[in-house]
Amino acid sequence: MANSTLTPEEHIILNHFNAHHTRDPEGRFMVPLPKRPTTKELGESRQQAVCRFISFEKMMQAKGHFDEVEKVMDEYSVSKHAEPVPQADLEKPPSQVFYLTMRVVRKESSTTTKLHAVFDASANASSGISLNDTLLVGPTVYPLWLTLLCAFALIALL
Repeated sequence: MANSTLTPEEHIILNHFNAHHTRDPEGRFMVPLPKRPTTKELGESRQQAVCRFISFEKMMQAKGHFDEVEKVMDEYSVSKHAEPVPQADLEKPPSQVFYLTMRVVRKESSTTTKLHAVFDASANASSGISLNDTLLVGPTVYPLWLTLLCAFALIALL
């Protein structure tokens, strides 16, 4: 994507990435969330996340699928996509912490992973603001790829 086609906000995101990204020992990129300069406080989010999980847990137990959910969460832990919340973070005020609501989606037609976790950053905290509302949105790069693939497909058909 040419830099001249980027919006001012997209330039801020790219500068944020360039200034703050690192790589972990496995080579994965790590970047702090790019926050909007001015947003209201998120408010309390833990109660909603816990309530949604308890409801989800009961439903999965009733269907006899909770062991599979446990397996998915263990995989997240082993792959380091998730880690236990440090006790100190549990004691922080709501303005400093946001708890993502989570559910596990079951897709019977999948040949590899039948279950996968879905995290909902669009869930509103007690203030009516979601985590997504507080973050800057970067440039979309995949439509360019889709356009290129379509062009190659057309050329291949000729």
